[in-house]
Amino acid sequence: MSSKTVSLEASAYERLRAAKAPDESFSDVVNRILARERRSCRDLAGFFSPSQANEVWTAVRRMRASEAPAERSRMSKWGKQRGVHTRQ
Repeated sequence: MSSKTVSLEASAYERLRAAKAPDESFSDVVNRILARERRSCRDLAGFFSPSQANEVWTAVRRMRASEAPAERSRMSKWGKQRGVHTRQ
């Protein structure tokens, strides 16, 4: 396998290092990030402080809980229109 040397600014290196799992090489990280069409939450590793990450997760749970009844109702109406039984 051939290799190339790439220069990165310190900030770019730190972001790449933060995205790297313990069992991954830097090449694995670059290939994983660039090959994917959809982004993963894993790409945000190191982006938020632990307290910020907790605030985001709390907000997501709160939104999901508040939207759940409306979403169940919407899916039920959709199913009835199509003759499909949906769970309540």
